[in-house]
Parts: sequence; structure tokens; C-alpha cells
Amino acid sequence: MKRYFSNPTTSLNLVARVVLTIAILTNIVALTACMDPAPAATNVNLPSYTDVMNTISEYRTNYFEFLSDSNSEVTYTSSEAETPSGNPCSIVVMQSDDGQYTSATITIPMSEGSFIDEYFMINDDMLYIVRSTVSSAESDGTSFSTPTLVKYVVIGNSLYLLDEQASTISEVSRPDSFDFYLSQSEIISTYGKQEG
Repeated sequence: MKRYFSNPTTSLNLVARVVLTIAILTNIVALTACMDPAPAATNVNLPSYTDVMNTISEYRTNYFEFLSDSNSEVTYTSSEAETPSGNPCSIVVMQSDDGQYTSATITIPMSEGSFIDEYFMINDDMLYIVRSTVSSAESDGTSFSTPTLVKYVVIGNSLYLLDEQASTISEVSRPDSFDFYLSQSEIISTYGKQEG
């Protein structure tokens, strides 16, 4: 007959190992239960980068042709305003008289320069935003460098970053931190040409 626990020290070590293994497994299960759930699957309705850029390109071509036409009738409305976060800004809204084209330029002064946000109302479902960051030296004319341009698009009240280098589109997790208007109707109703 074989003796498995002939040495009391060995049997104690074995018991300690079993208890330690059970404790570790219990802690792993408890920690797993306390962890944040897995991130939600990426937005299955995320638009294709190529489709979005093609839509924007077609719009911009037509928009600039419209602006270069000497018979184009547009109304410009300018005002001092506030961004959605309450920062002072100046805004110029351009609306074609036929309602087909609307754009807005919002200049937000900052301590080191300014943000210049250009909004293009592509269609009822898409708002294209180009943010230029201009340093204070550039804005007062003492030096010049190419402003930093970052492009976004709003589709269905979601803000997406357009990365031209990687040819990707990705949803912005905290759109409120960018101090953008996310609705063209909000810009038009607040700052655009008023009927009547």
C-alpha cells in the first residue's frame, strides 16, 4: 500500500496549495465580476469613409460653382454670439436664397490664437465641419504658417473624425468637449436669415 501523505510537512504543503489555488480562482471570478463590461461593439451603422468623402466632394464642387456664378443670390448674416459651451465667438452664416446652400463660419478667440470652425450643411442628415487652429502670431499678421486643419462630420447627431491620412472615420466619444454645434437647424434658427 502506497502512502501519499507520509510526511506531515508534505501533506500540509499540499493542503496549503489547494487552499491557495481555490483562493486565487475565487478572486479571479470576483475580479471578473467587478470589471467594467466589455466595450460595446463598434457602431454597425458607421458610414464608409469613402462614401462620406465622395458626398462632401460632390457638395463642395457644386457649392463653389454656385458661389462663382455671378447670378447667385445669397444672404450673409453676421453676429457676435456664444458657442454651445458659452465661449464668445463671431459667426457669419451664408444662405443661398433658394435654400440649397448654407454654410457658417464661427471664429472663437482663444488665449493662444483662435479656432475657426467652418460648417457646411451637406444635406438634411450631414453636417461637415472643418476646424482650423490659428496661433495668435498668425492672426495678428506677424508670422505665417499653415493652420492646423481637422475635419469632422455630423451624421444622425453623432460626431465623427475624418482622418485623411489613414482614410478612416471614427466616432468621437465626447463630442461636447469640442464645443461644436451638432445641428444645422440650431445654427440657422439662431443665427441665420429670419423669415418675415
